[in-house]
Amino acid sequence: MEESTRVRNEISNESNEETNNESRPENPTTFPTRTINRLFSANFKPSTKVSSEALEASAEYLRVFTREAVWRTHQVLESDSATESNGRMLQVSDLEKVAGTLVLDF
Repeated sequence: MEESTRVRNEISNESNEETNNESRPENPTTFPTRTINRLFSANFKPSTKVSSEALEASAEYLRVFTREAVWRTHQVLESDSATESNGRMLQVSDLEKVAGTLVLDF
């Protein structure tokens, strides 16, 4: 429960951080480029080469996409009066509610 409270507080504070860039961390959590390289290798032709810059850009894209998915899901849960979201972990069904518009926006 402590972890879910921390995540919820981080999500709530993100909107404040958007207007106050001074409080942003210098090294945000991101996806390891080695993992992204493995994903690319598994889904592209073996002869496809990916530069380190492309891997870093993909890691940043996935980081932003994931944060946006969590933030949007949190907003939907907060606005849904029938759902009590206090201290609740996000479920797959919660993420499915925002998946369509999220993918269209990205």
